Amino acid sequence: MKKKIFKVVLPLISNFLNVLFFVWHKFLTLKNINKPAILLYTDSRGFNVINRWGKIFFDSYLNGLINNYRVTYFICPEKYTTIIDFLDTVKNHDTSKYKAVILHCGVVDFSPRPISNIAAVKDSKKNDHYFSDVFKANEHYYSKPFSTLYKGEPTVNLYSKEYLLNKVMPQLAEIKNLVWINSNRFAKNWEGNFTKGRPENIGELVGDFDSILNKYLRCIDLKEWSDTEIKKYTIDNIHFTQIGFDEICNRTVNQIKKIDVKEVN
Repeated sequence: MKKKIFKVVLPLISNFLNVLFFVWHKFLTLKNINKPAILLYTDSRGFNVINRWGKIFFDSYLNGLINNYRVTYFICPEKYTTIIDFLDTVKNHDTSKYKAVILHCGVVDFSPRPISNIAAVKDSKKNDHYFSDVFKANEHYYSKPFSTLYKGEPTVNLYSKEYLLNKVMPQLAEIKNLVWINSNRFAKNWEGNFTKGRPENIGELVGDFDSILNKYLRCIDLKEWSDTEIKKYTIDNIHFTQIGFDEICNRTVNQIKKIDVKEVN
């Protein structure tokens, strides 16, 4: 009985808290009318995934940013939120009006997944025409997956390094005020509260793809974290603790301060 009541009450509380955050955000937007504007786009790392009330932003690093800037935000808007989704979203925004465009995506794009999971991603993106080129251009890439197995299947990620470098990277480079937050390393012999296990090649693969973007983009580099810091700042090598959110917020604010508006306009 209690479980049934909780299932009914949970979405009500979640919606109420999100309405409160919406009102709070609007108030701070007016309060910060003379402060710089930023755009924030994140995958699931942008909110507390273990919050019992669901996708709430009060304990995200977004909450810290809205106190200092006028923020337009997109927090994990897709089931699989990727850099490709971000590029489609910013086509509808004049990025030059923001002091900084913060992108916190890539782990979904670069992480290895069972080859059969590509079909699930395709299904979730079936109404997103901008994703059709990704799947079409990488058909040959999918036909030669990695030898590393996960759940008994060969693994592959969403697109090749060549596609990242030749198709994705040029579009990102056009956004002169872009700040990219990369992925921290995966601490050795530790997965935190993630009990399902991850592909053995996830750390190497994400690191290899991250290194390509690191060469070309203004980057908040979480690769600097030690294993001890990773265990302190994340719950599972990917998603953040409250202390981790605070650390991300501080690093983001510091990076924004370094941006010269004259250079990006």
